[in-house]
Amino acid sequence: MALGRRQGPLTDLCRERSPVPHIDRMDVPLLLLRGLDDVVCPPWRAEVFTRALSRHAVPYEYRSSKERGMDFAGRT
Repeated sequence: MALGRRQGPLTDLCRERSPVPHIDRMDVPLLLLRGLDDVVCPPWRAEVFTRALSRHAVPYEYRSSKERGMDFAGRT
């Protein structure tokens, strides 16, 4: 089940710490790196974030890599 459909303290904490509600305060360009093998953060979260960046006219570049997971740099 997607995080957005859950209720409870963990969901509230995640919403509170999400960068999406704060995008209107961003005033520098953003580089978003996403590993497509990431098992923690599903692809739709990056899509939500990039749509919000576009809506607020925040300049960004989005890069993804099929061979990377949560640690985009590949370190263990």
